Amino acid sequence: SVDGFASLIADRMIQGEGTTILGWVFVDYPLLGMPAFTALILIQSASFVIAFMPRWHIIWGMMLIMFHLGTALAMDIYFGSHILWLAIFMVASPFAPRWNSWPWKPLERERT
Repeated sequence: SVDGFASLIADRMIQGEGTTILGWVFVDYPLLGMPAFTALILIQSASFVIAFMPRWHIIWGMMLIMFHLGTALAMDIYFGSHILWLAIFMVASPFAPRWNSWPWKPLERERT
């Protein structure tokens, strides 16, 4: 539904008795929230598969961190510890291949 995300945010605002930074924007203009909500569902649905694909760990971790920050801005639900765990285990994943190697080496001191 086009109004699904707006309804969720409005319900959360009524429960929390407060306003959020992006909450009113998505409630007033539900078409802005529909692509974000659709992307959110796709991100969460594919997370189990991505857990077994190390090449995607860094990118997927950043997407999940952005999702948690968006949740804080739109719904006033904070996931501070989740963001920390995602940064440790997905963005700094020991299983992800290191594709960001530098093309140069640091200058070494000449030995005399």
